[in-house]
Amino acid sequence: MANVKSERADGVLQRFIREAQTANMLRSRHIAEVGDFGQLPNGSFYVTMELLEGHDLAHAMRHKLLDRAKMIHVFTQVAETLAIAHEKGIVHRDLKPDNVFLVTEDGDPQFVKLLDFGIAK
Repeated sequence: MANVKSERADGVLQRFIREAQTANMLRSRHIAEVGDFGQLPNGSFYVTMELLEGHDLAHAMRHKLLDRAKMIHVFTQVAETLAIAHEKGIVHRDLKPDNVFLVTEDGDPQFVKLLDFGIAK
């Protein structure tokens, strides 16, 4: 049983490492920055990332906050960011509305930040 927990912990740590390395390699304003990650002495894992104030695309869709033009604006940013990742040979593998975060940046209230590159390949 302890070995299974250790293998699971190793998997979680590897996911954090992969997410931090991927985000840092891509260097896009549309990818949430990972500052640090690691494991505490008690075995808990942590990851620090930039503080984002806003809401995810799932929330915006549920509450009908985006008209057609705003949705096109959001999806264009997502597509451009994924193109950057694909040019580097990275596939996100968990793209969903929960992982598309909308913040206000440079006067744009629908500025996209992609989250969760932890299972990227």
